[in-house]
Amino acid sequence: MAEIRTIPIDEMTTHYAPNHRYAFYTSPPMDLSNYEKQRALYEDTTIFGMFEEEKSVATVVSLPMTQNVRGKIFPMSGVAGVTSYPTARRKGYVKKLMTRLFQDMRDKGQVVSTLYPFRESFYERLGYTLFTHIKAVKFKTADMKPLLNMDLPGSVEFLNQKEGWDSARQMLHDMQATKHGMGLFAPEPLEMLYGHDDMWLAIARDENGEVIGTMVYKITAFWGTFEVARFFVKNTQARYLLLQFIAKHIDQTPDVIIKRLPGYENPETWFSDLSMKTDPDIWLTPMGRIINIQELGGMKVGSGKLTVQVEDNFCEWNNGIFTFESQNGELIVSEGGEADCTLTINGLSALIYGTHDLHDFKWRGWGNPSEETIQKMLSLFPSESPYLLVVF
Repeated sequence: MAEIRTIPIDEMTTHYAPNHRYAFYTSPPMDLSNYEKQRALYEDTTIFGMFEEEKSVATVVSLPMTQNVRGKIFPMSGVAGVTSYPTARRKGYVKKLMTRLFQDMRDKGQVVSTLYPFRESFYERLGYTLFTHIKAVKFKTADMKPLLNMDLPGSVEFLNQKEGWDSARQMLHDMQATKHGMGLFAPEPLEMLYGHDDMWLAIARDENGEVIGTMVYKITAFWGTFEVARFFVKNTQARYLLLQFIAKHIDQTPDVIIKRLPGYENPETWFSDLSMKTDPDIWLTPMGRIINIQELGGMKVGSGKLTVQVEDNFCEWNNGIFTFESQNGELIVSEGGEADCTLTINGLSALIYGTHDLHDFKWRGWGNPSEETIQKMLSLFPSESPYLLVVF
């Protein structure tokens, strides 16, 4: 008989690591030595396992994080480590584990959840909705040669990312405060994952010395690639300071790649004659879900009022009629009212995150909003392009 159990951190190497290694890495051999080294990443996580005869055959992990949703930082669960041994697949174990995890998220006050799907349709059935594709853009360093002749105000310094971690961390939090959809780990895991010394950090400052942009990068080889992992700017001055810094490598690295650029960025407009290629990285396209509708209040919204009958097959507390209303530009959520339409939790999640054309809902099976209701929805929840950033 199969049963769900919590896997404590002291049993992680026995009941979680083998499943995770089999699902996501080359095997055999099953080298589990790295899991103990990464123990700090799992200190505050929730790990559930499905056990058959005292053996864990499927797992799910919830990572405590935060996420900006329309201007408010909410507690978020990042779902990872979703595994199932071949002998345990097609038994509904992962669905049962996820259902148990949803209850745990609510109990812990996590209002929203995100994940990176192995298959979109699987998690869509669990209530998740797809975000905008992340871009990877490639171009030639030589294309930016004219920038070398520009006298730009401000300055750029570079140092090892570990040495500059205070500035890098502050920029991450500054950007999260303004970027819809951006998620971050708790301080210790964040430093462990992003504060290491195998990357360079370029810091752009304005004339007053204020940090206005950061770029994390590495150089793959002489005459190799200038590879940018994170490119954050608070204004266009920072963008061109950092692009000029890249241009100074014209005789060292002929190729530039900026990974994980938000979908709302339009890099083809940055400079004339860029020989740019854009590759949406489909594997790294996340999905999001609303876990507790009642706790969505406080986010920044447009104007108006909307009442929705919500259907959620996995979080029964979300079933019912909810009224969403703007008061002084902030969302107020209350129960009851006369419903303008019915939405599944997928439809509501897509509406809150701003990811889909609302006219598509009826074709996706997510709801039945009329044209009048769609206009009310757009007034209250204008379209957005969420950018999660963190990978887990």
